[in-house]
Amino acid sequence: DATFFIQARKKAKCFTNMAHLKGVFTELPNGKQFFKEKISLEIEMGMVCISNEQLRRSCAPELIKPVIPRTKPKLSRGSTEIAECNLTMPKIRTVQELQRGFNSNDMRFVTFAPKIGWNIHNGSAAEMEKCKEAFPYVKNKLAAPPRAVPDTTSLGVCVFVRSKSEEAGQNLMYSEYNTARGIPNFVAFKVSDFMNKDKLEKADVCRVSWKPVCSNYKKLETFEQIQARCHHLVDRPFHPDALSFHTCDLEDVTCRLDVGTRGHMLPVSFNSWDEVRCKATMTYLNAFPSRSEFDGGPWSSREKAVLNYVRMTRSKDRASSVWMVVGVSTETDGNLKCSRALLGNTMQNVDVPKYVWSAMFDPITKKATGWICRNGLTDG
Repeated sequence: DATFFIQARKKAKCFTNMAHLKGVFTELPNGKQFFKEKISLEIEMGMVCISNEQLRRSCAPELIKPVIPRTKPKLSRGSTEIAECNLTMPKIRTVQELQRGFNSNDMRFVTFAPKIGWNIHNGSAAEMEKCKEAFPYVKNKLAAPPRAVPDTTSLGVCVFVRSKSEEAGQNLMYSEYNTARGIPNFVAFKVSDFMNKDKLEKADVCRVSWKPVCSNYKKLETFEQIQARCHHLVDRPFHPDALSFHTCDLEDVTCRLDVGTRGHMLPVSFNSWDEVRCKATMTYLNAFPSRSEFDGGPWSSREKAVLNYVRMTRSKDRASSVWMVVGVSTETDGNLKCSRALLGNTMQNVDVPKYVWSAMFDPITKKATGWICRNGLTDG
């Protein structure tokens, strides 16, 4: 028992509080049962305490990753178990060199404002500089953002919010939107601790109607006309629905599941301290077709884990923050029908990604962690 406890402590570096202590053991193999049998009662009886107060305040814990068994079980038909899905992990892709410049020729700039909605515009020098804040840096900001795919099917989009028409726009996120698939390749943003902000009393105030950044005209247009009007940034609206086409090479029960939600890549909860920011997350530049149980289960748990980490690592003299990049795999389960109406019915469908992933970087500890999930996973 002592050896197991010491191993857990070494992985965590230190325990900042009782919640962190429990979290560390919960994420270890057999750790949940060990905590229940060996530690929880002593905590309830007041027999366990964090003795080094200075260490508790200053230590930023390293997130613990579950240990994956080396022997991989055979994938049983219809299973969505995490260990079994190791056999069918996404293909490794070569990371592209920095190729896209921070300028209006190589990317697009959009701003959301109350009562006005979305506006596609040329970026000013100040906005180009602010756009860089969506990406991790320690000393120097990026000279150019990464490009997920080397072809011309994707557009880099700097997304801003403005509470009042006369004020300067504030960076919300960077989205590399894949115009061929109708979903973002990835979204990059900064998560800040809102310890001095009041959380909105009603989260429903953020749940405004989803509207495309490239707005619809009252009369139908051709695809060429809407491309010219929206500077080739034509996002594809979609609704929860059954897949119109399947590519079930994995043949698990998840592949043919209906799409039940629009999965946020930058969540509402990360911006719930500001009404304009949280409303601006309701955009197709920030969403992928997701399954309901996954969106409300493992994907939501990952979201809560990030918020807990940010709150846990705050100290008296600083508010904590982390950077995140959230993306989708090139593998797909099929596609949905796009709900945008065009003359000639030329609008393509929307891809349903097989996997989604997240990466988080802490600039204080200079450490990172990540998640990758099957889109439709119900346990994890």
